[in-house]
Amino acid sequence: MAPERDPTEAEIGAQALRGLLDVDSLRSAAWLAGFAGGALLILTALVAWLGTAETRLDSYWLGWATAPALLAAFGGPVLGRRLLSRHSVARWRMFVTAVMALSSAAWAFALAVSMTFDPLEGRLLAIVCLALAISLLPNLSSVSCLITQLLVQLAFALGLVFVSGQPLQELILAAGVWGALALLAGMAALYARRIQLTAADLHYQRFEASELQRRLDDDEARLREAEGRRVTLEAELAEILNLAEDASRAKTEFLATMSHEIRTPLNGILPILEMLRDTPLNGEQQKFVRTAQSSSRHLLRIINDILDFAKVESGKLQLETIEIDVRELVNSVTELMSGSARNRNLKLSTNVTASVPQVVRGDPIRLRQVLINLVSNAIKFTEEGGIRVEVSRGQTSQKEVELLFAVADTGVGMSPETADRLFQSFTQADASTTRKHGGTGLGLVICKRLVELMGGKIGVRSTLGQGSIFWFLVPLRKSVMEVPSARRNLNGIRILSLVPDERIAEQVSVMLQEWGIDEETTQEPDDAIAKLHSTAMLGESWTYELALIDGTGIEHRLPGLLAEIRSVDSLKRMHVLISVRSETLAHKLKRDYGVLIVGEILRPEPLRRILHRLFDVEMRQFGNVDPRADEIYDDLNVSSLSLDIGGEPQAPTSGEFSGQVLLVEDNPVNLGVVRKALSKLGLSCATATDGKEALLQFGKQRFDLIFMDCQMPVMDGYEATHKIRRIENADGLPPTPIIAMTANAMAGDREKCINSGMDDYLPKPVSLERLRSCIASWLTTTDRLPQRAPLEVPPLKQRRTEGKPVLDEKVLRELREIMDDDYIGLLRTYLRNAPQLLEQARSAIEQADIAALVNPVHSLKSSSANVGAMELSELAREAERQARQGDLAAAGVTFEAVEVAFIKAEAALKELVAGYSPA
Repeated sequence: MAPERDPTEAEIGAQALRGLLDVDSLRSAAWLAGFAGGALLILTALVAWLGTAETRLDSYWLGWATAPALLAAFGGPVLGRRLLSRHSVARWRMFVTAVMALSSAAWAFALAVSMTFDPLEGRLLAIVCLALAISLLPNLSSVSCLITQLLVQLAFALGLVFVSGQPLQELILAAGVWGALALLAGMAALYARRIQLTAADLHYQRFEASELQRRLDDDEARLREAEGRRVTLEAELAEILNLAEDASRAKTEFLATMSHEIRTPLNGILPILEMLRDTPLNGEQQKFVRTAQSSSRHLLRIINDILDFAKVESGKLQLETIEIDVRELVNSVTELMSGSARNRNLKLSTNVTASVPQVVRGDPIRLRQVLINLVSNAIKFTEEGGIRVEVSRGQTSQKEVELLFAVADTGVGMSPETADRLFQSFTQADASTTRKHGGTGLGLVICKRLVELMGGKIGVRSTLGQGSIFWFLVPLRKSVMEVPSARRNLNGIRILSLVPDERIAEQVSVMLQEWGIDEETTQEPDDAIAKLHSTAMLGESWTYELALIDGTGIEHRLPGLLAEIRSVDSLKRMHVLISVRSETLAHKLKRDYGVLIVGEILRPEPLRRILHRLFDVEMRQFGNVDPRADEIYDDLNVSSLSLDIGGEPQAPTSGEFSGQVLLVEDNPVNLGVVRKALSKLGLSCATATDGKEALLQFGKQRFDLIFMDCQMPVMDGYEATHKIRRIENADGLPPTPIIAMTANAMAGDREKCINSGMDDYLPKPVSLERLRSCIASWLTTTDRLPQRAPLEVPPLKQRRTEGKPVLDEKVLRELREIMDDDYIGLLRTYLRNAPQLLEQARSAIEQADIAALVNPVHSLKSSSANVGAMELSELAREAERQARQGDLAAAGVTFEAVEVAFIKAEAALKELVAGYSPA
């Protein structure tokens, strides 16, 4: 863009001239003047031809005055436009000056002569001259000096009149005419100045418009040029892309074809070498065979890598989704690679955390392939030390769970720059790697593509000289039987009922339908098997979720019936609920086929509770459930867990069950409560205070049922359960039912317990009814003994704070029913242990150790609820929640309230102990 500048005088003049010539009225006046001038010229010629000498003088003057008018009228516009195109304002001024000089001289002469004529004629002539002069002013305004020139000439003529001795009145008239001319001259000068300013402004606008237009034209030209280049480049790029895709497709198809063709004869060579090795050979021949086998296997691995890479690149690799036993998969990989590790004197270990579900759904072949590749690389690049394979659980959703696989080694490690290149095709750490360790450089690329195909991601963390950790995170579908239903009722659950008795079958059908269950009833075992198998063939959405069997009268057929049911893969994990009277048969069916045992099939409440627990249905319709049940924590107290249908809960009956139970609990108060409750229910109870001690107990004897606390020192319940399951698998033992017993009732805690290998979930504090119902799901009942009258409970003075009792009388009454004479001993134990927990919590807060705060407030929460100190339990629960969230400041404030609540509860309990007298 050219820089802006001020217009020159020539440009302003040209603009003024352009404005003058573009005025339509001025153009019309010019043509009118030309017409009048022409008429006067003809008249002059006629007068000169006909007239005398005096008239000839007049005609000469008329010609003199007419000629400039004609010249200005016809020549001015044409010459002006021609000169205007070259900004030749000076030449235009010369033309106008010459014309106006002639015209003004003629009219000045006429004005002077008119003063000598008759007064009337002179005045008329003077007025005509003045009018003609005024009509010429617009023509003169574009050239300022012409106005001055005209005025000077007219003033000169008037001056002649002043000195000619004319009468006074003539002189006054002449002076008046002169004054009028002077006024008109001033007005013309102002008009000329205005035209010049307008001309300058128009010039600026024209100049700016021309610059903008020029820039617009330049931009349009550049845009058209860029658009042309873009279209050309897009066409070239599309052509190149098509060529590249064709080349890549051809390369991939070639690799796949060649890999397959080479692999086919190798699959014939390897078996022949295997058979040859087993024939009688001398030492040298054996060496030759081993060399051929090793080389063939190595070549086959390379071909498999190339084939897998080609499949992934071509998009022909398809993933399957089937059940995967995670621990079995990891163990199979380590067993496969253990020989290679031993050959290099390396230790190969695994660790699958307890939170990892036992079974997931995905592609086991590809998961195994990725894991083998990573472990193989770790062994290859590790000279001493060992390799560790770890599996942990990441985020989980309603139907999916993320598993994190990590392979850590103590090998050579690598720099960050080298690590960045590892997952590129045909790339290894450096050129010497191929020479030293072999390989195509495709292994990690294939791993990356497979993991991405499964919707996950893969990476590495490494330090040069210290080792590497290769990891991959993949989302896998939860097992069908482990997906939480999140039901609020039993509506839509598909159940097949096998009830031989027609009357009972009808009652069962009506009962299940009233609960909203989609049920089908049959009386024939063969028909039940046919229905189960046929629906299983139709797919998951048609398969029954539970089989309810009344074994009365068909006890001899139950083992065969269950064997046929479990023979179908999709029915192996289906819930089967059986009602049998024989304890021996019940134990055998539970052990061999994993069924659940129920007492009487027509008892609606126990059956409905079992169904709610199996299908994870909220228990709102049972008893007085705390309205806070929807909060993150669900620490329901004993009274709210009891079935409050029809009045006060029944006192427990001793001898209701039989069997050996292991109770694992680190809190002595909780241990005493549950142990006494189990004893009242007729169960023999062994105890352990941590997971490690539980393993020792489990190694000494078999148990019918295990109650496992989740949070314990030394070894928690999750790890203990995991180890118990491993012992059972290794020894071929039937699984022992393990019931999670924890004060944690957050969303997901139940799933965490089930995923760790536990069978059921019992939140603390434990009520006798909830405990009885849970045990009934796993153990058979004995004949009921006569109910024993409860002990008399002395009146309890309630101390209330903000409308809440310090101690819950209902909880204490049930505690007394459970504990009998040990009731006061339990309260004394609590009063002895609770201050220690408070001291531990206070110390953790003072040391800002948020992790150390969790355990004491957790124990205080559950033990306080067991002795009825509900306000204290709720405050301890809140302090635990804040500690788990890492909010030390909030937990400290809440703990101060905990200490105040304990002072109140302690006083009330001491008063209760002091006033107690057994009945």
